[in-house]
Amino acid sequence: MVYNVANRALRYDAGQSVVLSRAEEQDVKRECERHLQGRGSRRADRVLHVRLPLRPAMAAMPHWLDAPKSPNVRFKLAEVRLELADQRPAERRMVAAFNNFMRDKVRLEQMDMMRAPTWFAERGHVTPNRIAGGRRRWKDGHHFADALKRRGYVVLGAGYFSTVFKKPGSDRVVKVCHRPDNWLDYVLWATKAGYAGTFAPRIFSYRRYNQGRDGEFYVAVMEELAETVDRLSCRVSDGRAVRAAAHLRSYININHDQDGVAADRLFAGALRFAMEFRIEFRGANFDLHMGNWMVRFDGSLVCTDPVSHGRSTAPARMRTSDLLALQAA
Repeated sequence: MVYNVANRALRYDAGQSVVLSRAEEQDVKRECERHLQGRGSRRADRVLHVRLPLRPAMAAMPHWLDAPKSPNVRFKLAEVRLELADQRPAERRMVAAFNNFMRDKVRLEQMDMMRAPTWFAERGHVTPNRIAGGRRRWKDGHHFADALKRRGYVVLGAGYFSTVFKKPGSDRVVKVCHRPDNWLDYVLWATKAGYAGTFAPRIFSYRRYNQGRDGEFYVAVMEELAETVDRLSCRVSDGRAVRAAAHLRSYININHDQDGVAADRLFAGALRFAMEFRIEFRGANFDLHMGNWMVRFDGSLVCTDPVSHGRSTAPARMRTSDLLALQAA
């Protein structure tokens, strides 16, 4: 077993099968502390042999039989290794920690290089804009958006960092985000929580490109929505969706319970959605202006992009089958 001097803790070795009782563990700790106080941590032995008296198992003895009182008390030895604290100066400890960190970093970089694609070594005639198999390598989100325009997609709307395209005759749209954020984390949470298609947009697939490189972006295929609440309020200032969006915005940002109840009266389940959203993304930067609330063609309210900034932890790609499995989980 090992006794950690810094934590005053006793732990067993991985292959050790004999376990001491609580009283025996206290005896071992007491002997280790007595040894350290007598000789000091610098001159202390690294291995101690602590003698422990053999105590009979009283629970296995009949109640009418007294404990044996033999004058010859037998002992068993417990081998304890002392795990001393690092006695090196603080400067040397910092240098050693930095060296360990750099060694691990180099090892990780080497592993990443081993997993890197080898198409550039196998095919020297490949053009810079294409990769193995003839697939196009996209420089950034604008490069991808230009290709969509050449294929007949039209722009439905655009924000600070994303653009939405639609193919005429389709009920789905393509969202191209030029500056990756944690919108994917939001829609994946909504899909798993059962809010996709109700208070959150329904996505059918997505893919992230150029992860960890310049020009990183992602593309998502999602349902088509009618218009933003901001634009709707210009025509119907007292509409149901406009009032519900204002109530939910106040509840999430300022935690006004009355606003949450009022929104739930307008759209059933809105209060539960807002509560679970605040818990899931607590500490994040909320972006709940009226341009990030939209309505469907049936008039239902959708919170499209409530979280700004942040790095996404979503997988690199998810298809329709993956999202259906996530929703059913």
